[in-house]
Amino acid sequence: MHTAHFVTRGAEKHLICPASEACVAHNAGVVEHPCMPSASHLPSAPRVRPVVDGLPAYVAGRSAQTALTAALASNESHFPPLPSVTSLMETETSRIHRYPDMASADLREAIAAHVDVSAEEVAVGPGSSGVLQQILSAVCDPGHEVVFAWRSFEAYPILAAVAGAEPVRVPLLPDEQHDLDAMAAAVTEQTRVLLLCSPNNPTGVPLDAERTEDLLSRVPPHVLVVIDEAYVEFRRRPVRWMPWSSIAAIRTSAC
Repeated sequence: MHTAHFVTRGAEKHLICPASEACVAHNAGVVEHPCMPSASHLPSAPRVRPVVDGLPAYVAGRSAQTALTAALASNESHFPPLPSVTSLMETETSRIHRYPDMASADLREAIAAHVDVSAEEVAVGPGSSGVLQQILSAVCDPGHEVVFAWRSFEAYPILAAVAGAEPVRVPLLPDEQHDLDAMAAAVTEQTRVLLLCSPNNPTGVPLDAERTEDLLSRVPPHVLVVIDEAYVEFRRRPVRWMPWSSIAAIRTSAC
């Protein structure tokens, strides 16, 4: 691939093509040249990327319609917001006309204290899906791979494709556990993210801590392991993954 460019000499413009010694001189008008885009080849309207155009529709969980239903699959709380939460929200409405703290310093400090890490290790966003999208956009270039169990969260292949990466689906075991050995074998030089979901959405099966730690010891250093714990509150004994340096744990919350 080469590039044609114009050079101005006095009143004339010359189209220079490095692929040949031809030089077309003109004073005005349009020059037809193989190196220059033709208007007939341009789209008639703005177009989305083909990968975006081919994305499947995301099917969101249903919201509870009555007080008799607890929409756990949608990560909804069966109870209304705490009075302390609604009171604070009402107080904050008096300054919604101002820019918020873009670093969310107070929130990050509070989360860091809750999970016993430093605030520098905490990032916030519009839900765990929003944070995951930021992670994939930050570490994946076109052609890179994102490995995850399947079935799992419906958004994983969508977010990977939007980031320009290749989704790599690894089937679950018959007991609906992650096939960690197969996931480790699926990692290549092009892999940039290994996604684990615990408890898995939608099967509800958590990761086995011992087997997961064995997997982590085998993951090459160029791969970021992301553990999606959006439903961690449904696990009786949550696992602390922080001692591993190349892990990002993502969670969501509802007031």
